[in-house]
Amino acid sequence: MVGRGYRTALPLMAGLIGALVAVALGAAIATEGPLLPAAGLLAAAGAMFVAARPLNGLLAAVVISAVVPYWYGRSGLTVAHLASGLALVWIGTAMVLNRPRLRLNGVDYAVGAFLLAVAIDWSVRGGNLITARASADIVSPLIFYFAARLLGEESSRTVLWPLIGAVTIASFSLFYEFAHGSSAFRDPNSYYWSSRGGTAVFRPGGVFGSPPAAVTILSMVVLVAVSLAPEITGLRRVLVRTCIVVMIAAGVLTFTRAGWIGFGAGLLTYYIVLRWRGKFRLPRWLRILPVAGVAVVLALPTLSQTSWFQLGVERGGTLSVRESYWTLAAKLITDTPEHLLVGRGLNSLDAGARPQLGGLGVGLAETPDLITNGAHNQYIRTLLEQGLVGLALIFLWLGGALVVAVRRLHSVPYPQRRLLAGLAGAIVSFLVVSFADTSLNDTVSFSIISLLTGLAVTLGTTGRAGVT
Repeated sequence: MVGRGYRTALPLMAGLIGALVAVALGAAIATEGPLLPAAGLLAAAGAMFVAARPLNGLLAAVVISAVVPYWYGRSGLTVAHLASGLALVWIGTAMVLNRPRLRLNGVDYAVGAFLLAVAIDWSVRGGNLITARASADIVSPLIFYFAARLLGEESSRTVLWPLIGAVTIASFSLFYEFAHGSSAFRDPNSYYWSSRGGTAVFRPGGVFGSPPAAVTILSMVVLVAVSLAPEITGLRRVLVRTCIVVMIAAGVLTFTRAGWIGFGAGLLTYYIVLRWRGKFRLPRWLRILPVAGVAVVLALPTLSQTSWFQLGVERGGTLSVRESYWTLAAKLITDTPEHLLVGRGLNSLDAGARPQLGGLGVGLAETPDLITNGAHNQYIRTLLEQGLVGLALIFLWLGGALVVAVRRLHSVPYPQRRLLAGLAGAIVSFLVVSFADTSLNDTVSFSIISLLTGLAVTLGTTGRAGVT
C-alpha cells in the first residue's frame, strides 16, 4: 500500500505542479500558439492521473498500447515509447513506495538472461547507439513482464479489465477497414494485405497494424475475458460477453488461419487444464461441436466454391511459399556452428530495409525474398538471429510461464484457477500462432504476451507479497 506520507503530500504536490503548469502554459501560448500548450496540458493531466495512484501508469500503458497504433509519433518517439515509459513509472513507484518482496523463479531468470544475451550480442558485434536503440525497441515490451510481476491478485484483475475493454474498442477498427476495403491506419499503397486488384480478399489490420497481429492479440484477450466473465453477474456479464463476441467476429474478418487455430488450441487448453481431475469432461455447451463439425463438412463443398473462401481461407500456394522461406532460412542458420549456436545477430533481417543498422551480412544479401517477406515463423527467425541460445531462452520464458500456471492451478481458489487457466490458454495460443508469424516482432503482441506471462508467473508463484 502507498505510505501515509505520500498520501498527505499529494495535495501539496498537486498545487505545486498546477502552478508550474499554469506558468508554462502562459509562456507557451505567448510564443508557440495553442497546439503545443494543448499537448502540454494533456501531459500534465496524465502526470496527475499517474501521481494520484501509481497503478494508473500501468493501466494507461495497457490502454494506449491497445487502442493507439504503436508506430504513431514523430522525431523518433512513438506511442510504443510512451507506453513503455508509463509502465516503467509503475515499476519505479511500486519498487520505491511499496517495496514488494518478490520470489524469483526460473522464468524470471530466463527473461533476465534473454535481455543479457541481447546486450552481449550488441556489444560483441560492435554495436553503436543506433543499433542499441533498435535492440532496445525490440525488447522493450518485456517491461510489461516486470510490471506484471509487481502486481497482486486483485490488481491483476484491475489491469485485465481495461485490457479487455481497450482491445474491444480497437476491434471496431477492423470492422471499419473491412467495410471500406482499404487500410485506414497504414499507407494503403504499401499495405501488404490489400485486395491486390481483386486477386485476394482484403484483410484488415486496423490499429493493430496487420491481420496476424490483430488476431494474435484478439485470441489472447478473448481467452482472458472468457476466464473472467464468470466472476461477474448481471449487466456487466452481458457486457463482457458482448466484448467476447465482438472480438471473435473481428478476428474472423482478418482471415488469418494461424490465429484461428491458435485460438482453438488456447480454448481447448483452457477447458482441459481447468476441468482435468484424472478424467476430463467437456462443458455442456461444447457438446454441440460434433454437430457443428458435421454441418461444416456438409457445407464445405458449397463454401469452397465461393471467391471469399478461395481467396481468404484457402489462399492456395501460401504454405509452399512459406516453406521456401523456411528452407532459405535453414541454410543460413546451419551454415556455420557459430550461426547455429548464437545466430547472426538481432536485427539482422531488418538490416536490409534499415542500412543504418549495419547492412546485410554475408549470406543474407543472397536471399532477397527472405529479407523482403520475412521468415513467417517466430522460431525460425529467432534461430536465424539469436541461434539455439535465443530460442532456448524464449521457450524457457513462454513454456516456463505456462508450466508455472498449470502446476499451481488446482491448489488455488477457483476464481484464481479460472484466471490461471485463461492465461495458460492465451500462452498456448501465442505459441501456436508463432509457428506461422513472427509474433515477437510486433510491439503490441509482444507487450501483451509479456504482461500475461508476468501475471501467470505472479499468480502461480506462492510465498510472495504483491502490490494491491
